[in-house]
Amino acid sequence: MTVLNKKINLHLIFLLFFLLFFPLVMEAGVLYFEPAEEEYRIGEKFILEIRVDTAGECINAVEVSFNYPTDKLTAVEFVESRSILTLWPKPAEIDEDDGRVTFSGGLPGGFCPEDDESALLGELIMEVDEINRESEERIRFWRTSKILLNDGYATPMDYSRRSAYLTLIPEEVEDPVDPMQERIEEDTRPPKIFDLILRRTPFLFNGKYFIIFSAEDKESGIDYFEISEQRRVGFVGAEAKRWTRWERAESPYVLEDQDLRSIIRVRAVDKAGNETIKKINPPVNRWDILPWMAAFILIGAAAWRVKEVKKFNAQQ
Repeated sequence: MTVLNKKINLHLIFLLFFLLFFPLVMEAGVLYFEPAEEEYRIGEKFILEIRVDTAGECINAVEVSFNYPTDKLTAVEFVESRSILTLWPKPAEIDEDDGRVTFSGGLPGGFCPEDDESALLGELIMEVDEINRESEERIRFWRTSKILLNDGYATPMDYSRRSAYLTLIPEEVEDPVDPMQERIEEDTRPPKIFDLILRRTPFLFNGKYFIIFSAEDKESGIDYFEISEQRRVGFVGAEAKRWTRWERAESPYVLEDQDLRSIIRVRAVDKAGNETIKKINPPVNRWDILPWMAAFILIGAAAWRVKEVKKFNAQQ
């Protein structure tokens, strides 16, 4: 084999290696907005989705920051309801002066995509302000944004960032539609309460009993929670609505009744007014049983007395 042939074969081997493995090496996640390109007019409200394509990787936490032009757009509200994230150590903050939106969130157990599935991290409701001329505005992620792998080491995932390019047209939109209001009007499903836990630890709330609760609503989102501590009548719960007193609450919530003699109810209400109630029945103790035991003894004694009186009368 000549030296020239050896060189050609070597080049072919390197070329084959490059074609086979380079796409795999270069494959990485993408942090992006949806829509990435769109036209909007004055007064128009729209939903900007913050999404991540993990390229098949499992993730469990994110830190995201991005900017928008404050002289052209108003960030109305950040919506968490449809996000894959369930824990929010740093809920979304909107800095209207700098036009910066930041949030941090996580999800126990992580998120592993199926096929080419992308993950929705959150939604930003935006509105086009008064403008004098048509312009293309860019919404871009900060380099400080992080996506962490679900590998037990919080390893940052390799990813690229894609901006959104919005064309803003200086025309009043006809019949403006509020996308969130539409979502609320279509929501008929009640929220799902998936955590309601009674706890006590010497390290929190001076050792007092407290409850932890959470819920999700993938349509309009959770609006608020309410708590009811309803004193129990013996070991039978009082169910009458007129005896129930509700008050707004957030998790974790320190119980008023530290003797645990009340039925604890948590009510989750979504923005459409749908609600779900879940309860914890307190443990039965001797003080709950004694009144009923006394009542049974009295009833038994009265029955015995009636029987004896009838027997006596029959003998006369």
